[in-house]
Amino acid sequence: MGLVSVFAIMLTPPICFYFKYPAKLWFTKNYASIAVLNTILVLYSVDCTLNNQFNPVFILISGAVSGWLISGVQPNQKSVKIVRILKKKSVIINDS
Repeated sequence: MGLVSVFAIMLTPPICFYFKYPAKLWFTKNYASIAVLNTILVLYSVDCTLNNQFNPVFILISGAVSGWLISGVQPNQKSVKIVRILKKKSVIINDS
């Protein structure tokens, strides 16, 4: 029963992502990171879980992906532009 529950925890977020967003969106910069995390989750759970190589980091990734899916927040192009603008400006802090 434990192996089935670990597989359910690991594979539910990628399956939901694959049905919710079409594959043509996975290669855009807004969805690429989530698509990569989902692919890593599937590959890890198929390869390593059956061989008893459990790693809790992948459970955290699964929780992050499922939280992103549940929240319904769509990646926003405007927020990416604001971060780029802030990175270009340099701030000098005087400690004296």
